[in-house]
Amino acid sequence: MSRPGSHGPRLFAAVPGMARWRVEDNAVRDALAALDGLPSAHDADASARASMIDNLGLAHERLLASRLAIRWRADGSAEVSLTTDPARKATGAYYTPPEVVAELIRTSLEPTMAERLAGASPAARARALLAIRICDPACGGGCFLIAAARRLALEVACARTGESEPRVAALRRAMRDVLARCVYGVDLDPLAVDVCRLSLALEVHEPGRPMLDLESTIRCGDALAGVHDLSAVANGVPEVAFAARAGDDRAHARELARSNRRALSSAKWGSESARIAEVLGAGVGRGHEGRVGPRSGVGRVRALCDVWTAAFFQPMSPTQPGITSETLALGAGSRRRWPAGVLSAIEWARACARQRRFFHWPLEFPEVLGTAGRPRGFDVVLGNPPFLSQLSRATTAERGLANLIAARHGRGGYADLSAVFLLDAERLARPGGRVAMVLPRSFLAARDAGWVRERLLKAARLETLWIADGHAFTAASVYACAPTLRRLATDPAHTATPDARRIAVEVTRAAKGERRRSVVEVETRVLAESWAALAAGDVPIVEVKPLATIEAHATAAADFRDEYYGLVGFVVDGDHQRGEDPAMEREFPRLITAGLIEPAACLWGQDSTRLHKSAWRAPRLDRRRMEAEGTLGCWLGARLVPKVLVATQTRVIEAVVDERGEWAPTTPVVSVMPREPARLWHVAAAVSSPVACAVAARLYGGTGLTPGVIKVSARQLLSLPTPCVGRAWDEGAIAFRAASSARSEAARLAALRRMGEAMVEASGVANSGGMLEWWWGRLTAARSGSARKPVRASR
Repeated sequence: MSRPGSHGPRLFAAVPGMARWRVEDNAVRDALAALDGLPSAHDADASARASMIDNLGLAHERLLASRLAIRWRADGSAEVSLTTDPARKATGAYYTPPEVVAELIRTSLEPTMAERLAGASPAARARALLAIRICDPACGGGCFLIAAARRLALEVACARTGESEPRVAALRRAMRDVLARCVYGVDLDPLAVDVCRLSLALEVHEPGRPMLDLESTIRCGDALAGVHDLSAVANGVPEVAFAARAGDDRAHARELARSNRRALSSAKWGSESARIAEVLGAGVGRGHEGRVGPRSGVGRVRALCDVWTAAFFQPMSPTQPGITSETLALGAGSRRRWPAGVLSAIEWARACARQRRFFHWPLEFPEVLGTAGRPRGFDVVLGNPPFLSQLSRATTAERGLANLIAARHGRGGYADLSAVFLLDAERLARPGGRVAMVLPRSFLAARDAGWVRERLLKAARLETLWIADGHAFTAASVYACAPTLRRLATDPAHTATPDARRIAVEVTRAAKGERRRSVVEVETRVLAESWAALAAGDVPIVEVKPLATIEAHATAAADFRDEYYGLVGFVVDGDHQRGEDPAMEREFPRLITAGLIEPAACLWGQDSTRLHKSAWRAPRLDRRRMEAEGTLGCWLGARLVPKVLVATQTRVIEAVVDERGEWAPTTPVVSVMPREPARLWHVAAAVSSPVACAVAARLYGGTGLTPGVIKVSARQLLSLPTPCVGRAWDEGAIAFRAASSARSEAARLAALRRMGEAMVEASGVANSGGMLEWWWGRLTAARSGSARKPVRASR
């Protein structure tokens, strides 16, 4: 459309000032590619209509991945093109493949329908199905809701007609009833909400009739930022809301916290809390009346919910009207009695609610969550929430939201936000309801998501687990999984401890278009530590009860960002070809990265490595200058001791011994220091043993960048088992030392094989042959795929 006289001028002529714009052809072409050649919504062919509706979501995804770039010309006109949008990563939104959608429908909705039909008479089957409530709290373009509505509508039509293949008219009538009663969705993106509403409405639209109104059930808002339980508002503003953030006036934050504590501890707070609860109770259950204005019952409730939520996002500044529990108490009273400061605070809270799109679940869906006297909650909560790592600078959630999540669940941390969506979904489900969500595969074992897994196991039963052995999302590099949980019929206290029962979980592995299903039995005490055992595949089951762990014989430390960036400016490239010079090793210690570690071998000086975005042939630290000018002098002194260095993101646990204590590790290498220096080689053999590798793969596999690798933290490494002290362990230590001093690759591998045999014998595992061959296959496969030079002795 860049050519004069083509579509550009006519397209924008109706918009003032737009006639001078020129839009490149490829900009429009790329935006509409997903819809090219699709049939009309009025097409009589139901499959053609479904194809068009499904592609609306795909078109929305393509638009998410792009943004308009405007270049102004000298004559004042503008050239518009599409470029990649970095905000795509910040939102974590990706279109869900149909096969993933179908899997979650199978594991969550279909068993729910079967249970409803099992107890219903033929005449009541349709009514029983139409009583099912389905919600997607991050619905995007609506792929899950469309699939769920189609599946449920088919069953309703079958129940009404008695036919296994109902006619189009019966299906359309059933779909209209399902959309009117059963389907709910939320998304933060207004465009996504519009796409979802349109896609669902097109399912039943007929020429000449108005479009189905889904405004009350497909809502725009932040599913995480808002009130989930109205009783939280009556309890006042939690202390965590006043945790100071970057840019806050810390003194003012402390003053607000003190003021809040005074309000909550005052003698009149009991009556004020009761009044807040009375206002909340009177306004709930009236549908969406809150939209008519703040003076209605629901409007007052919404204002109180906005104030409570805004307390977590308020800037801690003397110039900002502060929000505390006293603000809530005054807000529940007569508006005529509000002091000026309270009025300003409440007005600011309303503005914050509009800007951030607060979403208060009992008010938005009162027929499901806000009405007393009936089972509260959704029957099925499913979806694909955004994958937002809290450790990534590009996607770190605002501190206010993190504090709000911590207040809602009693604790917080660095769990991926998709895990918080899953935890919230469990609370939104009714007792006996099901929750199924797509998550990053690292959720199964990630340390920072441990508290989420623990909470879920206490409130729900894990029924199925879908695992992608490849990239399920073509636009994202993350590996995915999808657990389906059923909330317990009785809500247990969150202090319960999982017992030692074995439970059976259906596991589906998807790779290259194929699916393999199996039933995996696992003890709940194992799941309390990690869910990765369900995804372990061919990893041997270790039937050994160790008398001790590595922690009994060693300490361990893993360094983080401060240590990584603290080395900047002090790294030099040493001369790796000169003979060992004790003075050089002391004044310029070698810097060891994870890529330089192989089993019983250090490749420093043989392979180059990358550090701080630069390549290094033989990296060393300028110790004197770092101790004089840097901040890590004490850290370096603590690391320059005899130790075992362990790499991460490896197929087996790869360790190398620094016998003289002359090497400096860098993130993410784990340093293991023996409690008894004389047992340095014994610790190395225990860390590297096939048994420790199998335990780590079952408990912590899947948290790395690829599914087949093992990534362990220092704490996890110390929890791995060690054998009984004895002859076999001694032989394993001797063999590992021989591997470390081997002059050829063949000799090193032969010594490692002897170490593996000795450590399996020392551990007394039942399946010793299978354990050894599994470990050996992994070790040699990793080595055969490497283009390493012959390994020299690591001293």
